[in-house]
Amino acid sequence: MRDTKGWISAITHVNPPELWDEVRGRTPGSAPAGTARRPVLAAAILVIAVALIGSTLWALGDLDGGADTPLGPGEIVRYRLEGPPQPIAVGGGAAWVHIGAGTDTVTGLVRIDAVTGQHALLDSLKGAWPAVGGGSAWLLCNDDRGCDGGSVLQLDPLTGDVIRSVTLPGRGAQLVGTGEGVWVTHDGGVSLVTAEGEVARTFKGAFNLVGVDASSVWLTGAERGGVIALSSVTGDMIAEIPFADPCNMEVAAGLVWVASCDGGTHEGNDGDELLGIDAATGEVLFRRTIEGYGQMRYADGVLWLAQRDPDDFERIRLVAFDPRTGASLGDPIAIPDTGAEPGADLVPGPIGGPHVFFAIGEGSLWLTDFGAFEVIRMGIPDIAPPSPIETQTAGAPHVAHVRCDQDQTTVLTPLVAVQADGLHIQVENDGRSTSIDVFAGDGGVYGHELGDDTDVVLEAPVAQAMIACDREEPGEDSTSGDELARAVPITLVDPDGLWTSDLLVCGDRKFPDRPEFRAWADGNPVDTDLGAVIRRTIGGVLPSDVLERAGYEQSAYPTWRVVRDGQVVALIPVRKVTETVAFGPLQVCADSGIGDGPAAGMRGTPFEIPDFPRCDPYAAECALVYVSADRYEELGGRHVARPELVQVDGTLCVEDGLYPRGCENHAVATEWFALRLSSTDAETFVERQGCGQDVENLCT
Repeated sequence: MRDTKGWISAITHVNPPELWDEVRGRTPGSAPAGTARRPVLAAAILVIAVALIGSTLWALGDLDGGADTPLGPGEIVRYRLEGPPQPIAVGGGAAWVHIGAGTDTVTGLVRIDAVTGQHALLDSLKGAWPAVGGGSAWLLCNDDRGCDGGSVLQLDPLTGDVIRSVTLPGRGAQLVGTGEGVWVTHDGGVSLVTAEGEVARTFKGAFNLVGVDASSVWLTGAERGGVIALSSVTGDMIAEIPFADPCNMEVAAGLVWVASCDGGTHEGNDGDELLGIDAATGEVLFRRTIEGYGQMRYADGVLWLAQRDPDDFERIRLVAFDPRTGASLGDPIAIPDTGAEPGADLVPGPIGGPHVFFAIGEGSLWLTDFGAFEVIRMGIPDIAPPSPIETQTAGAPHVAHVRCDQDQTTVLTPLVAVQADGLHIQVENDGRSTSIDVFAGDGGVYGHELGDDTDVVLEAPVAQAMIACDREEPGEDSTSGDELARAVPITLVDPDGLWTSDLLVCGDRKFPDRPEFRAWADGNPVDTDLGAVIRRTIGGVLPSDVLERAGYEQSAYPTWRVVRDGQVVALIPVRKVTETVAFGPLQVCADSGIGDGPAAGMRGTPFEIPDFPRCDPYAAECALVYVSADRYEELGGRHVARPELVQVDGTLCVEDGLYPRGCENHAVATEWFALRLSSTDAETFVERQGCGQDVENLCT
């Protein structure tokens, strides 16, 4: 796949486009002071789709056509212009697009009538970034484009004539239209320019991108980093969300989306990220890793991404997302080529193809095709809404981000997808918190001590939970109740099916824990059929019961569950201790019978000598022969770790690996083992050795 950190390309026969420097600015500080490093119109968000499953081609209309009737879903009309199109805004019955790529191409602002499709070049206007708001069209114009300092031009929405030029407090960066006029970021901060041409409010600061909600202005901070929200009336800060390299932003329908486009070069990130925020509360709705970027717009309950196809930069495509979860909605939609002669030959640059600028309005999606000198207009495609399960789980990040600040816990990812070994948490610790704990729905507490380690993995069950940072001062007695009172919600989801429920469904339970619940690991390997070993070792498991792994696939502490008639009736923790596998303590339904009665124990004895292989008592009829420890060694017996054997008063008498048998009939320090052989091999052994048929005839 082509690297998609930016879209930079060389153009044959034309000079490099003036706006591409803003698109490709990837190195901090590379852009001029007060200039946006990346293109954003109407608070655009640039992000790449994660799901690259397939593509859908949509109907193609006539080139250079009008749209005097509404376009059906997916229907396309193209407008051929005199130069390569770049930033575009739509509203008030028209699309406004800047064209030009240096001195060798036609440069100016084009107005496309949304009803008739007629378009005209307003060649006296040299600004670059258009917007629509307050009943007018607007054009950002700095001194490098023929304006005095930083200005914004207010245009007649029908003719494109300049109504007035409004001087800004500084060189303009980005702008977004609202019902009042436009909000513009500049060297001095952010200002509201009203439809009357007045700079009504200015809030000082160093800002870059801008978007507007009902009562707040959302900004990316050039100095502070991250995303901030100011009161649109007072300028007071009402929210601040840390975010590395906030490259692009979109604000609409009470939601905020912000994305990075540093390609994972930021320390601590493996790739770019997309963040969804509730504009009213500042709550982070989702946080997910993405690959590359493209310009984003919101319409009719869908967040749309327009981009150059990462696998074929000459092709444009659209990807739809659930705006509240970031989940991909359907397959990507490929925009078909026209076959028309392009206006500029595209040659792949070091990173990718030219950028696709994107706007939504007048019932359509509007995209720019730089190389074809065309604006593409598409009727908004029909997209099926996600199912409730998809809405909850798809697109959830696979790492929870939690900030510990003194006694306060902040969850930046309220919805998080678990991984194969559990819940992964990246902790931002102020240095004072000593641990982080998850209070799960099963009543369990899953905790981890915090030191220099900020990457935590906990095997908490998939469900609604509470999470809290804890700080224990010397001499302070902190209880889990105190910590739970400070905990905040977090939801664990499992879209990839990596977790199997380990919760019992019964009321009355018991917890059998017996020494017999062991098996020899070398004779009953953990990584083969452990379910068969459980059946051999633990009584009460019925032949019809289903045994399967519970919890996480790659758990450090695996658990098996017993399913009877569709209900979980027992949980069997498994742990390997040197040469044995131990089961328990079991958690079973009281009336299941599991764990009751005799236990097979470690009947698969580990003792073995050359020429006499061990007999599996679960598969065949076996017999025992008895040898002393010294004689066992003389016969070249397989080494068995002594800590695994049971010693009583200095004697060691092991038959099935657990309890001494008949040691009271032997002198102190006597050691003997029982070998489990087939009946034929046992007869042969006794015949050769002349001993061993019972304890009284021990081979010494």
